[in-house]
Amino acid sequence: MEDIRVIELAGPEGEWCGKLFADMGADVIKMEPPRGSISRTIGPFVDDRPGAERSLFFWHYNTSKRAITLDIATEQGRDLLRSLLDGADVFLETLPSGRARELGLDYETLSVGNPRLVQVALTPFGQDGPYVDAGYVTTDLVTMALGGPMQSCGYSLEDGAPFGKLRASSGQAPSASSGQALRPGSGQALAPVRPGEYHSYHTGSHYAYIAALAALWEREESGLGQFIDVSAQAALAVTVEFASTHWEYDKAILRRQTGRHAGRGQTARTQYLCADGKYVNLGLPYNQDAWHKLLAVLREKGIEPDVDVEAMSDPQRRFEMGSQILDVVEVMTATMTSEELFHLGQSIGLTWGAVRQPEDWLEDPQAAARGFFVDVEHPELGRKVRYPGAPYKFTGSPWQLRRRAPLVGEDNAEVYGELGLSREDLTALREAGVI
Repeated sequence: MEDIRVIELAGPEGEWCGKLFADMGADVIKMEPPRGSISRTIGPFVDDRPGAERSLFFWHYNTSKRAITLDIATEQGRDLLRSLLDGADVFLETLPSGRARELGLDYETLSVGNPRLVQVALTPFGQDGPYVDAGYVTTDLVTMALGGPMQSCGYSLEDGAPFGKLRASSGQAPSASSGQALRPGSGQALAPVRPGEYHSYHTGSHYAYIAALAALWEREESGLGQFIDVSAQAALAVTVEFASTHWEYDKAILRRQTGRHAGRGQTARTQYLCADGKYVNLGLPYNQDAWHKLLAVLREKGIEPDVDVEAMSDPQRRFEMGSQILDVVEVMTATMTSEELFHLGQSIGLTWGAVRQPEDWLEDPQAAARGFFVDVEHPELGRKVRYPGAPYKFTGSPWQLRRRAPLVGEDNAEVYGELGLSREDLTALREAGVI
């Protein structure tokens, strides 16, 4: 994307989208207020010392970008931004719905000077609708709740998790038909569980990125840009693991299940505690060869399955009686570590995996073999810092972390110089508080 220029006027909600462009070669110019982006205040911080230039959050989401400072609340600042946009391909912004129009940064205005511009507005609810009209505000957590993923994440009825002693607003106990999971014997609902932090930021940014690429592709034929209105809530609503599909076709409500996908009915649990206090995720094989190998392993360890092995040779029967078989396997999990079980299961063709801590990925041999982690120079620190890389490899257009995240206003002279501004001009803008 080395021929693509992106102007990013985005907070934490959209920085991932800008990074996806930047690490694939696009010239992404990140605009920040004169004192720097709010993202710079989000920890953790390098060496546990807070500072605008030390946020690991900011570093991760802003690699390969250039950064300038600009106060768009000033007319002079908006004029500079419009000058930059006249030569841009994509304008990525996360301004509150309607704010771009108030500032004269709406697509109708900007496209007059640059008909090829693709403007991508990423907001919690989109640019219109009752929530926007009412001025509703949201956070990452609230957007996940309203979008639907949280309803599918949580604990099974049988697990009796000690969370969310919620009652229906009418004072009546919630029912299974209400879509809430009930605590056995309590008439109380089990609370949903939040997916990963910043989940909505990533999901919204991914859809914004995909939409922008589609618009750039369409521009090759039409020669014209367009406005893209991305709703983070809508992006989340279409990533609920078929919950909407089941409801659409037969009005079935999926129930939350501990450590596994929500389902119409209870499925066999898949996570089992191991000898090292960690968990392993187990699955039964459809494959007959793997099934017989599993039986052989159990017998080798002196565990004789108390099931009708002959009947279980039928894969469908095996899954219907899956919990009984896994109860037998649980005897083995109590004597082995999660990593031992992971490698044992995989060695005989089973979809088994150790439930690892996220930080275990740092030492994963698969990550090392694929060169996932990248050392990036930080001249201001006088050392290199290890960064997560990309989950994909390209043979023809390599992904690259071209530089560490920029310092506040680091590229002011370069970027504004490209607009023809002199050092004297920059000094005057700085003194006026515009940059």
